[in-house]
Amino acid sequence: MNALENVTEVSLENVREQVSDIIKQGWRFVTITAVDLNENELEFLYHFHSPEFDIKHLRLTFPKGTVVPSISGVLFCALLVENEIKDLFHVDFDGLVLDYNGTFYTNLDELDEGERITAPFATFTAVQKN
Repeated sequence: MNALENVTEVSLENVREQVSDIIKQGWRFVTITAVDLNENELEFLYHFHSPEFDIKHLRLTFPKGTVVPSISGVLFCALLVENEIKDLFHVDFDGLVLDYNGTFYTNLDELDEGERITAPFATFTAVQKN
């Protein structure tokens, strides 16, 4: 299996700035891939392409339970994939411009307490909060 090429490591502190810089250089946002690395860590790969369709990626690795800066303030369309990641991987985003609060795919009110929903590479459980 080939390693991913054109990858830049970013941190929680500079991910928004790095995304903004890439966009200013004329690159277009494609999507974010979330990867469950192990019981303690997640990884996001932010994908971009140039007008010539060259590809580059930003890699953000962080401990589970970390609040991740949303890039939706830089790229409004990122709110869709960030809400999807929130639903499937239980990641909270700081500054998400439109937050579906875990109901992007599922109306949690329709689930029984403790009922689990499984999606590829993710599992989540309905929990009643007061």
